[in-house]
Amino acid sequence: MISSEFKELSPRRKKIDLLISLSLGVVASAVYLSTLANYVFPGVSAKYMAVFSGIEPNLLPVYPLWGAVVSFASKLPLFSLALRLNFLSVIFSVVSVVLLYRIVSFLVYQNVNEEYSVEYAEKVSIYSGVVAAVAMLFAVPVWQAATQLRVESFNLMLAFIMAFLLVQFAVRRWVWLLALFGFIG
Repeated sequence: MISSEFKELSPRRKKIDLLISLSLGVVASAVYLSTLANYVFPGVSAKYMAVFSGIEPNLLPVYPLWGAVVSFASKLPLFSLALRLNFLSVIFSVVSVVLLYRIVSFLVYQNVNEEYSVEYAEKVSIYSGVVAAVAMLFAVPVWQAATQLRVESFNLMLAFIMAFLLVQFAVRRWVWLLALFGFIG
């Protein structure tokens, strides 16, 4: 039977989650920024960079939300165009890593209910969240999408934001979270 009640996270656990989230964000940023392409990467990345920065016409309305973010960033007067737009993928991927940790650790913590294992629920949930986040952080496809202008990093971030919103809605029952989920989806 599925329970609609969730175990409350202690203030200590919330601090630990915040520290681990920040640590994972710093590690992901360091990894992705140290390998960030500061040039126009050939292929799809170059095509999207040309289209959404206004160099080439946008013949088909592909990825309108991501395209609007890329178009906005292309107009900022910081760094080179290539570095600025590739940096967007770093931001999206770092957010994805942090959200994956938060989602996995929460779900594992909530689902460890056996009386002989409840005492380990906090540690197991933290470890499982960290392992999932680190595995994703160093996964080659994620790393590739994080270091050049790619729509996949944005789509991954949106999927994790939506999953996080659903988890938060299930816990808090705030209708606006569900409405935001529907708006993003």
